[in-house]
Amino acid sequence: MFDELSIIFMLAIIVEGLIDYATSIFTLVDGKLQVSWKKIASIALGIFLAIAAGADMLAGAGLVFKIPYVGMVLTGIFFSRGSNYVADLITLLANARLKVPKV
Repeated sequence: MFDELSIIFMLAIIVEGLIDYATSIFTLVDGKLQVSWKKIASIALGIFLAIAAGADMLAGAGLVFKIPYVGMVLTGIFFSRGSNYVADLITLLANARLKVPKV
């Protein structure tokens, strides 16, 4: 049960990250295309580190992709979201736990 919830949370974070990246890497400012090289570098570095380390957190939770490296690439995207994002998620989950009514 815990592995399934872990997979769901990890995939949700990755999908949210991909949508955020897709809508914020390329923007129009005063009719000119602006590129966020910092975000592109963050994605590239996260993916590089995950592949170099052989890190695949989804496989660790029990989800193994049939296409090689997909798990590592997605793990790299998760890494690229940064520690602040992960810290915010932990805070959100901790606050949600505190709001659960006691039975």
